Amino acid sequence: SVMACEMKKLLNNQMMSDVQFEIGPDRKLFYGHKCILAARCEIFKSMFVDQISKKETTSPLVLQEMKPDIFKYLLEYLYTNQIKLEKSSVNETIELLAIAMEFGIDDLRKVLQTFLIHLLSKDNVCKIFQTAHNLGLIQLKENCIKFLYSTIQNICDFSDLNAEMMEEIVSSDELEVNEMRLVEIIRSWAKSYSNKTDIPPHKFCKPISRHLRLGLLKPEEIAELEELNLKDNIIPAETFSLAWKMHALGPSGAGTVVIPRGKKHARKLPTSASRTSS
Repeated sequence: SVMACEMKKLLNNQMMSDVQFEIGPDRKLFYGHKCILAARCEIFKSMFVDQISKKETTSPLVLQEMKPDIFKYLLEYLYTNQIKLEKSSVNETIELLAIAMEFGIDDLRKVLQTFLIHLLSKDNVCKIFQTAHNLGLIQLKENCIKFLYSTIQNICDFSDLNAEMMEEIVSSDELEVNEMRLVEIIRSWAKSYSNKTDIPPHKFCKPISRHLRLGLLKPEEIAELEELNLKDNIIPAETFSLAWKMHALGPSGAGTVVIPRGKKHARKLPTSASRTSS
């Protein structure tokens, strides 16, 4: 719009500026206009009031934790009510989303959430899923879940997820994946997570691996996994015991129902692999 174009001329423009910002560890200088920023954002308004109360109206406001590029996007939206994100990376968009929420700019939060939904791919869905969970963004999380569950066979890197989120995935009835592939995913993720946290895999994998439905596998596949498990112990012994019991006694004899995964099989049942009847 014409208005947005005219307002953009004031963006980081020293002309008639009455506030300065020093952004990032190198304290890059930005110019702003208090009346615009205060009208658009309560956090900025509070900063300016605080400056007045401390009689520091000529001192630059220092935001060392924020990146200059992110701050520039923030100012662009506040001045023009528009933002061009085509050239921004997923990481930049996520950082800006967190800032929008921190600064209480809900309209920008909605724009960024929608943009991330359109950006979803097998390469970034885990990062966006974890972000949505961390920030409490239900709509974004639900879109990630839908995408992730249908494409999990083709996703190679789950390292952005923490243990809580990995358990949420592995416990789902709706995953379009077989159990052998799911074990591969858990094992690869566990190695990465262990390297990041310096915690041995067997100490955090039990709550995740207990959701595996090993009773769906052939006996030779279970035996193969059991042998592999001797190296890292990521699958609890009782999960293997239940699988062998099912093969020996059948589902009714084992007192357990194991539902194949996928939309055509999914039901509203408890998500534990060992759905024992009590």
